[in-house]
Amino acid sequence: MDTDDNNAFPGSSRKRMKKEITWKKVEAKKKRNSGEEYVSRHTNVVVPARQIGEPCSCQCFSKIGQDNVQQIFNAFWELGNSDLQNSYFSKLVISNNVKRSYVRRRPSRTLRRLDYTVAINNDVP
Repeated sequence: MDTDDNNAFPGSSRKRMKKEITWKKVEAKKKRNSGEEYVSRHTNVVVPARQIGEPCSCQCFSKIGQDNVQQIFNAFWELGNSDLQNSYFSKLVISNNVKRSYVRRRPSRTLRRLDYTVAINNDVP
């Protein structure tokens, strides 16, 4: 009998390890979750990087300051994971009862309201 390990069991070599980091799908997901520019998987369209939008009508940007807005934006997208980003939002949203309701023909289904807060320098008000 042949005592060589290579010939003892023909075809019994190790399977190669998968390198998920190099997959285009995983790479695009990582870039999408971190707000960077990426190529969409199905349409091959380049999706631009996330940017801060226009200020809203309630003057939030002027109350907070443009540098703090940029800092919050960068901190959110640096999380890089949709689960962490969702928990970040849930930490900043407070659910309260509606303060006043009026009698109408149909009762309103809105019993709770959401108050949104902003964390400046990791300080939640």
